[in-house]
Amino acid sequence: MAFALAPARLSGGGALRSAPVSVAAGLALVVAHLGRIPVPGFVTTSFSGLLLSLIAVVIIGRFIERRIGHGATLAIGLLATIGAIACAALGSWLFELAGVHMGWGHLTWDRVHGYVTADPAGPAGMRGVARGPLGAGAIGPYPWIAGLVLASTARMSALWRRRLRVGVLATCATMVLFFGHRANIALLAGALIGLVLGVALHAARRERPAHDVGGPVRTAAATFRERRNLIALLLVTVAIGPVLARLVPGADGVLSPLAGLVDRSPFTTAQVAEMCADGQWTRDCLEATERVRLGGIGPMLMALLPSVMAVLFATGLRRGRRAGWIGAAVIVAAWLAAAAAQLIGFGTNGTATATRITWTIAAMAPLLVCLVALLRGRALFRIKAGGRAGPRAAVASAIIVAMGWVGYVLAGLATAGGFATRPGVLALIVDFPRRLVPPRFLGAFDIHAALAEGSGAVGSMPLPLSAPATAVFEWTPILVWTALAVVFWFLLHTPLGDPRAAPSAVTRELIHDPGGANLSWMGLWPENSHWVAASGRAAVPYREIGGVFLTVGEPVGDPTARTEAVREFTDFVLASGGVPCFYSVGEDVRAACEKAGFRSVRVGEETVIELDGLEFRGKKFQDVRTAINRARKEEVTSLWTRWSECPLALKEQIIEISEAWVSDKGLPEMGFTLGGIDELDDPEVRLLLAIDARGAVHGITSWMPVYRDGALVGLTLDFMRRRADGFRPAMEYLIATCALDAKEEGLEFVSLSAAPLASTHPGHATGSDDDGPAGDRPSTSALDSLLERLSHALEPVYGFRSLLAFKAKFQPSYVPLYMCYEESASLGFIGGAIARAYVGEVSTVKSARLVAALGAALRRGHDK
Repeated sequence: MAFALAPARLSGGGALRSAPVSVAAGLALVVAHLGRIPVPGFVTTSFSGLLLSLIAVVIIGRFIERRIGHGATLAIGLLATIGAIACAALGSWLFELAGVHMGWGHLTWDRVHGYVTADPAGPAGMRGVARGPLGAGAIGPYPWIAGLVLASTARMSALWRRRLRVGVLATCATMVLFFGHRANIALLAGALIGLVLGVALHAARRERPAHDVGGPVRTAAATFRERRNLIALLLVTVAIGPVLARLVPGADGVLSPLAGLVDRSPFTTAQVAEMCADGQWTRDCLEATERVRLGGIGPMLMALLPSVMAVLFATGLRRGRRAGWIGAAVIVAAWLAAAAAQLIGFGTNGTATATRITWTIAAMAPLLVCLVALLRGRALFRIKAGGRAGPRAAVASAIIVAMGWVGYVLAGLATAGGFATRPGVLALIVDFPRRLVPPRFLGAFDIHAALAEGSGAVGSMPLPLSAPATAVFEWTPILVWTALAVVFWFLLHTPLGDPRAAPSAVTRELIHDPGGANLSWMGLWPENSHWVAASGRAAVPYREIGGVFLTVGEPVGDPTARTEAVREFTDFVLASGGVPCFYSVGEDVRAACEKAGFRSVRVGEETVIELDGLEFRGKKFQDVRTAINRARKEEVTSLWTRWSECPLALKEQIIEISEAWVSDKGLPEMGFTLGGIDELDDPEVRLLLAIDARGAVHGITSWMPVYRDGALVGLTLDFMRRRADGFRPAMEYLIATCALDAKEEGLEFVSLSAAPLASTHPGHATGSDDDGPAGDRPSTSALDSLLERLSHALEPVYGFRSLLAFKAKFQPSYVPLYMCYEESASLGFIGGAIARAYVGEVSTVKSARLVAALGAALRRGHDK
């Protein structure tokens, strides 16, 4: 009954017609298991394996076969199985070749010499079916299951396509690198074959637009949020791989030697005391002494410390926290340095061969890759902890370590009789820092020092024999690290939206009363820093990038203090050795900057809808009225909410739509004055969604508040996303709905924000450029011409000018925005800072993708 449950679920008349391939596969799995028939692709060795396979078949029949078709399911399943068998055989042959010519045995991390070595105790005899890449186990159903799953991603949205591909491939690659079994090689091969066939099949059918689903195998552009998630996933994979390799019997992959860092000791303290009796400090005695210090639950937990802390800091990486990035980089760098230092320190004693060093470097490769990914992605992790959370965490950590240190010394003295050699105060003080380090990181060095210095070095290492002494020795560092982990957890999860905890508390208070400009709320975004005037009447949100202090909008606070704020902020920047630049400021601040000797250039226009007497009537509002009428006809309604109040189902749809939108661009999303998903999580930011009768989200907008003298007077549009295949006039409908609802609420205006490098007056800038000496400035026309060409060049990809034209449907008033700078010689630095603020580090890959995206967009334009 149990074996037939899943096939019966699929074998009904409806299921047989809609998923015949899955029904046949489920029945074949049951027959092969009951009859012990070794059919390749259908071998299951246990009831749990059969049950998991049948559950996967049910999922395939319910979701995948109906999506990609019966014929495609059968063909992909067969090709994935055949390809997996062939690749597993090829991989086995290559590993066998490596074993013959490169010394591949059962690789282990030699704790005495500090490098990877081969176990000569019989690698060939121990491998067999259950061990190593040469194992002859038959191929089970998982390769073709993984292949079908990845094949189906070609018809998924960008978000789930990326998540499934990265998740499945990362899991398969981890199993191959750390476990090394033939079945793992087959699993990775089946997944890759299914991925390629799915993409090819979708491209051949061309059922949907390329920007909606499917897409090439290459990594499409991802949002800041998703890129953080991918780096966090990489860190977790590298961290837990050695642990899994230690838990899985017979793990013998290329990276399995890293499991030696979480190994346990085969000796007891009594055995070691006997081996080291009568002062015979031989190498065997030293090795046994070191190994027993690695035994027990406490040292085992300490051995897991790097993995645990890496997973902890990965939660901070997902949230974009700077503290999480620092902690992750330190953990990975220390892990890599410990392995490299042992190789350097012990790889030159005459016993290390080139082969062993090669395997050692290969085993450290994932740590190096992870560290490089962290360093390259450092710009993604700019969010600092709110309030004084950072200093408080540092003080708390110092107190915890100090208390642990004192406690270890006092407890060690109290249980001194339980050690092999009674330790003194100095010995315990010196030993405590070593207790805080994972024992596998320092073990070989302790042995090396003991061999070099004689028995005195060993005598300085406290060796517990009694239960109380062992408890002090093993559990004091565990308690210290547990307390530190709690401190780090709270540091990584300090709320940023709480005005009392955020570093922008003064700025937030000034934005509320007396108020700021229409775009001032974006100055509260987590990545910004804040300068406050000496009088406390004004504040300036800014970002320091490459020595350029770039303001996020104009100063907030008392309007009469703006001139003073401009002067004081400029003095602050110059005293810091930086270059001041006021970006996206209005006429009043531009005038204040002129008094301070700044020049200016128009960089965009804000569009504002005045709500007094607003009625969407007449021919000029035809598109808006059409959107409202279509929404009513197609049962699309609006929903006001906030991110914290938004149901999980709606949040997932918002994230999915955002990822699809960024993937369509082919480039990472822009930041600085353009918010993303992270900026939605603010208690005062409103969300307005367009939802149909089935609960599907078709469009999302976010609205930032605008205050004057403590009262809400307007709303400013920030986040805009629309489902590619959904209700097309969703944005017109949402903006019109917001305007009408805001008018009913009694607000004065709705700002549609500004589009960078877009203006209704192209080629014409006003400002004080004309006032400077000709030899000390570029001509106004030259600078404007440059901005005009840049706007036209980026238009096919980012569509800023099209966005401004779209906003014209609502007949707004236009408010010019300026960039104010001190001298023309700094324009090159300012331009680079603005580019990095919007798109991050412009790497060679990003530049190539930008050129490719521009070329594709231009070709599309010529084809129309």
